[in-house]
Amino acid sequence: MYLKKLGPDHPRTIGSLNNLAMTLLDAGRAEEALAMLREVDESLTRKPSPLLRAACERNLGSTLLRLRRFEEAERALLAAHELYKSDPNPRANEKTAARLVELYDVWDRPADAARWAATTRPTNPPAP
Repeated sequence: MYLKKLGPDHPRTIGSLNNLAMTLLDAGRAEEALAMLREVDESLTRKPSPLLRAACERNLGSTLLRLRRFEEAERALLAAHELYKSDPNPRANEKTAARLVELYDVWDRPADAARWAATTRPTNPPAP
């Protein structure tokens, strides 16, 4: 809907495509999600938006992680982490750090996983 009405470079279109890519990833369609995120990346090159770029990079990293393309996933997630430093919501970067922990766990890099795990807050407080 937004694509026809607002065009490919409008923030609402970009955000919707980014979210749709994550829906594809959740449905097990990682290659399709990757293709869609590449389109989002092209739109963000034409019309930059730091927070949309951060979300796209984090989602790209998640997708590449699912595809076991670890080096590319690491680059995307580290880029997202840097971009999220300007976000006033600290939870945004905590999600990126948690994704980095997951990457390093799967990639069998426990020291890196531990380093990033130390930067995240537990999502559930420990039981007394």
